[in-house]
Amino acid sequence: MIQNSLSGTGMCRIGGVDGCPGGWILAIENHDGTTTVEVVKRFADIVARRDLRIVVVDIPIGLLQKGTREVDAEARKMLRKRACCVFTAPIRPILKASCWEEACSIGFDIEHKKVTRQTWGIIPKVIEVDDMMNPQLQEQIREGHPEVSFAEMNEGRAIAEKKKSLEGRRLRLDLLRKGFGDVDKSVAESGPLQSDVIDAYAMLWTARRVRAGEYRRIPIVLLRDCRGLAMEMVI
Repeated sequence: MIQNSLSGTGMCRIGGVDGCPGGWILAIENHDGTTTVEVVKRFADIVARRDLRIVVVDIPIGLLQKGTREVDAEARKMLRKRACCVFTAPIRPILKASCWEEACSIGFDIEHKKVTRQTWGIIPKVIEVDDMMNPQLQEQIREGHPEVSFAEMNEGRAIAEKKKSLEGRRLRLDLLRKGFGDVDKSVAESGPLQSDVIDAYAMLWTARRVRAGEYRRIPIVLLRDCRGLAMEMVI
């Protein structure tokens, strides 16, 4: 069921989060195993919730001053032919840019390369999450990636079909149905946000593994950025 409020009762529920136009999709697993989906305008409102014990979000957490994060490189290796699904996380200095042209100038000065439009498109959400994060909060809010989670669900094989194709959607829902009996209802009610809801459920699947202590993380060696934030992904 799609809800547009932030109301919720109970403790120690878990959530999976994916960005969407105008905000965030939050998929929640309730105490009885049922799920609900909410559209949330600000990531800060997710952080402020007291009923969510673990949240896995599809956004880079922990950023380098220069270069490519090891976690992104490892995720691409896992996806192989679908490595293009993993965006390169922006370097931290780019977050201060006020426009794409300025971001390109900063990127060129530091790395001799410009910032792609695709990367620039996610900068507002990267900033929104980065502004909230600290090393302690990372015990609750973890970084994930839907396609990496789907590959893990699929016995280590990345799904070759694009997520917005009919076959790609079917394959991903088949995997999610094994853990979430009401996922079809949530997706059907989400209208134009169906792809985002499916990705949020993939993050919820990973949050469930974190809660059970059955997850793994990449890279194996923990790396931190200049703010002490872990640059890692949970699976």
